[in-house]
Amino acid sequence: PAAYRPGTLMPSFWPEGKAANREILGGDTDRQIASILAFARDGKGLPEGFPTTAAREFELIPRSRPIVQRTFMAEVGTHAILVGFPAGIHLAYDGRDCRPALVWKGRFFDAYGTWFSRFAPFEKPLGETVAAWPGPAEANGARQFEGYRLDAGGVPTFLFSVGGVPVAERFEPSENGGLRRSLTWNPEALRSLPPSHPTGLTVRETTASAPGKSEFIYTWP
Repeated sequence: PAAYRPGTLMPSFWPEGKAANREILGGDTDRQIASILAFARDGKGLPEGFPTTAAREFELIPRSRPIVQRTFMAEVGTHAILVGFPAGIHLAYDGRDCRPALVWKGRFFDAYGTWFSRFAPFEKPLGETVAAWPGPAEANGARQFEGYRLDAGGVPTFLFSVGGVPVAERFEPSENGGLRRSLTWNPEALRSLPPSHPTGLTVRETTASAPGKSEFIYTWP
């Protein structure tokens, strides 16, 4: 494929005429190509063994540690970063605008469309109790996404900058079945960082908040 479209992510199956997968038809390039052409001429359904949308076959279920999955998601966009927690509280983070976008309870995410669709659809959470943050609004300058880091338990901390000032934002389930959100930054470089909150949830600011740090707990009514 790269010979026709340089830079494509689609891999080459027969680089320099040699089969990349030696387990199919003994690695015989001519037989592999002939089998694909024969299947295309037949035109009946999917190849044997091709993944299907069987119920929950590709549902991601966090068990012992969080799951982080990038995808396209409705109301989040093409830079959605999903975090599923074993506690049943899940988050969709917008990596383009550096903000939390959705939080929900229950089931996490079905990855079939993300993993196997040539044109990945805009997905939706599997849970039903979904709450959304307002759209992006930043009074202290443009935000620049800097990635995220995982701690030993697999919990991500999202990193971005506001007007050049580094900010770290962490989410994790709280003890009362809600979501804890913590933001930290250098108070000498940025006086305040007013956050928005998800519509429909109860918001409580904790005593951990101080200059350069804000901490909130969100719970369902």
